[in-house]
Amino acid sequence: MIAVSGAAMLGLSGIASASGEVQVPGARFAFDSRTDQLRLWDTADDGNRVYAVVQYQGRTVWMYNASGPGSVETTKLPAGSGNEIVYKVCVDNPGLATCSPWRKDVT
Repeated sequence: MIAVSGAAMLGLSGIASASGEVQVPGARFAFDSRTDQLRLWDTADDGNRVYAVVQYQGRTVWMYNASGPGSVETTKLPAGSGNEIVYKVCVDNPGLATCSPWRKDVT
C-alpha cells in the first residue's frame, strides 16, 4: 500500500549516494536509483507490519507491508534523475515504532 502527501523535509541528515538500503530488526528497505525501484521487506515473524517513509520533491510517500515474514512490497518512484530522496524504514511495534535513521540519496 502506498500513500502520498505534501511535507517539508526538515532535520534530515545522511550521506548522499546513488542507491541505498536501511534496516532495523524486522524490516529492510532499499532504493535503486538505476530503476527508481523502492522495495520493502518484512524480515521477522513477529506479527508487526513494517513501513517506509520516503520524501522527495516536496512529497512524502508511506509504503506499507503487512503480508508477513519474507514478503516484499515493490513500487517505482517517479522522481526523475538528479533529485534528492530521503527515507527510513520502521517496524510498527505496539506502542512505539522502531525506525532506522534517515538516509539521503540522489535519484
